[in-house]
Amino acid sequence: MVIENNWLGITPDEKMPETPSAFGISIFNAVETIIKNNRISYHDGSAIITGFRGEKTQIIENIIIGNGLAGMPDAIRLDGKVDKSEIRANLLCANDGSGVFLFKPEGAIEIKDNDIRYNGRRLRRAAVYLMGSDHKVTDNKITNQAGSGVVVTAFPPSGSFNNGASVRNQIENNHFAKIEGLSIDLNTKGNVDVQDFQRGDGKNPKRASENRRLDTGNAAINSPEFLSKEFLTINNKVHIDGIAEPDSEIQIYQVAEGGLNQVLTSVKADKKGKFGATLENLKPGNVVSAIATHPKYGTSEPAYSALVASTNPEEMAQIRKNVELLENQDILANPKGDIPNCTTPKPPEPTPEPPVEPTPEPPVETTSEPIRLRVPNNIHYALDKDFISGESGKVLDKIFAVLQQYPTIVIELQGHTDARASDAYNKDLAFRRATNARNYLIKKGIAPERMTLRSFGERKLKTPGRDRVEHAYNRRVEVMFFDIRGIEIILEPQEEDLQIER
Repeated sequence: MVIENNWLGITPDEKMPETPSAFGISIFNAVETIIKNNRISYHDGSAIITGFRGEKTQIIENIIIGNGLAGMPDAIRLDGKVDKSEIRANLLCANDGSGVFLFKPEGAIEIKDNDIRYNGRRLRRAAVYLMGSDHKVTDNKITNQAGSGVVVTAFPPSGSFNNGASVRNQIENNHFAKIEGLSIDLNTKGNVDVQDFQRGDGKNPKRASENRRLDTGNAAINSPEFLSKEFLTINNKVHIDGIAEPDSEIQIYQVAEGGLNQVLTSVKADKKGKFGATLENLKPGNVVSAIATHPKYGTSEPAYSALVASTNPEEMAQIRKNVELLENQDILANPKGDIPNCTTPKPPEPTPEPPVEPTPEPPVETTSEPIRLRVPNNIHYALDKDFISGESGKVLDKIFAVLQQYPTIVIELQGHTDARASDAYNKDLAFRRATNARNYLIKKGIAPERMTLRSFGERKLKTPGRDRVEHAYNRRVEVMFFDIRGIEIILEPQEEDLQIER
């Protein structure tokens, strides 16, 4: 079966349809399916999903944008028999969960040369989430992820380690930047909440016992450890020493933009785990880290970073201060200075030149004065409802107009409820409210990569909720605006769509 050169789920004018489909392509029982050079967008569930059987599936050179709007949020979700499948050279952007999510797969796959960015819009997950063993994740560009880069889960058991975790997953030569978590995160069975399980559970301690190999992804292979937190640069060269898993391959990276950004060199650890490398063209203030890959276990989490130091004490004092400030900053999926963009818009048709050259306009002086947006930053909902009322739709139309006028603005839609019902119920209700507001704006033409979701439920009440009117104020979605040019935005709340229960 070959599925090639199609547009699936997207209208001819590149908009979201009134009624989205469930999935783009569902492979339930097929072998050697080729999915190539398609554009797949705006499905309620995943763009591509496998079921019972899908060995040797090839997913190549597709553009997969804005899927997972209501159901399974991941761009590509592989389940069942998927041995020898390949995901290569795709653009996976602005999908609501992971770019690639492997759920109890049978067999091993390869994920290579993909551009995976701005995912986790609705549900914060890892860009690539691996269950199972022997997968290869290489040469991918993974950026702007609301979650970790690559997560290797602690489940299911693997045959090579009795009742152990997923092992021998190789994660090498990837480029990471601007992610909310570790570039590579090996889950442990001690952390099984959804947040830990799907986004990653953070840095693991050093393995103190061989029994840890049974409860942690990639057999709890230890991260490399540098012998110093700082290494001097002398004659434009920096010599780095460390220890790692014996006989493992060490990749040393330059750390930038919150991730393992660039491979500097690869070296081999000896029988005792010692390794060393001499690096050129690094400057004082650069930061380095490393990962270890062993054929028996897989790839480790990153080492704690080390700083390239200077022999000048005054220069080093300033460098340490800058690094400390950087470490205290949050790494956001849409940091200032980075315009969220999945695809390049089609340029407008050229207009014919007028017969007479117009008089040039005087240059417009730029100003850093705050932009005062005459736009509401909230909408309201009826009791126990998540749909958009007619009045709330008018409010969202005003927000849409501003987003259309200022393409550098990104937003976060924050869902809220009143204090009645359980915390879990309210958190889900608030999430559905934020999701419906986002889908309304997507249908109007706002790109999904410009919007993320967050649910607070009843945890951030606007009023104490002493009567029906105060409860109505709490049932809302607030829109947080971020102008990535760094210009302050002043917003105005509204109550025209307030819905008071009978």
